[in-house]
Amino acid sequence: MILSMNNLIAEGGFSDIFAIDSQVFKIFISSRHTRCAQNDRGEVENDFRRQAFRSELHAWQIASKHDILRNFIPDFFGEIIIKQVENSNGVDISIHYLLECCYSMAKIDAPVSKFEALRGQFNQIEPMMHSVGIRHTIDMSGFLLDDGTKIKLIDFATEDAYYNAECAWIASTQE
Repeated sequence: MILSMNNLIAEGGFSDIFAIDSQVFKIFISSRHTRCAQNDRGEVENDFRRQAFRSELHAWQIASKHDILRNFIPDFFGEIIIKQVENSNGVDISIHYLLECCYSMAKIDAPVSKFEALRGQFNQIEPMMHSVGIRHTIDMSGFLLDDGTKIKLIDFATEDAYYNAECAWIASTQE
């Protein structure tokens, strides 16, 4: 699969979001991306980002197989290997991405809000996620559907893997 910047719909600290038809692709940026503030760490930074990707991917795999939680996330299409990312002129800019760190889900056309603002209305979901190993929910957001009676959640992980990896790395450099 080839992603084009013409299909970019959102940018995050660790990833870019592309939409093609009814499918969304979340691909993690590399240390060579212009938005990476820690680009001087090179491959170490990429390893931190790969760990964050694996934590998110694992959380999506857990939620998508759970009898109840799967109702609270967009349809999950799994891990996707990206062949190339192109700028709007068709020039290969793949060096700015971790092509092996991408997963896909159904596109949700609804307003998105941070889950913190919606927690009271959907207070049973987060404890359920935590109980099955999806413990990093602080960054979670939700799309409200059906006049606010249903929600589809994104941006969750099994752990704050980037932070944990970075702390371990810093500690190892202090020894």
